[in-house]
Amino acid sequence: MNTTELKLELFGLIDYIDDIEILEAIMLLLKKTSPGIINTQTEKWDDLPIELQNDINEGLMQAKNEELMDHDSVMKKYDKWLTK
Repeated sequence: MNTTELKLELFGLIDYIDDIEILEAIMLLLKKTSPGIINTQTEKWDDLPIELQNDINEGLMQAKNEELMDHDSVMKKYDKWLTK
């Protein structure tokens, strides 16, 4: 399994976790093992065009409001493009 595949699998697994304590534990673990990531991400965020920042923030609000589509539904919807 390469890095991209592993990240996708991790994202998928995390997406199904609803327990806030487990999510906080994962976040804590990631922060402790990657101490420089937060500052780097902030700097990269500031470099993004404002339109892209707005689109990302809109997506985050949709997620917060549970306006989500699960992975399987997305895969079914876009399967016709993935199988070409």
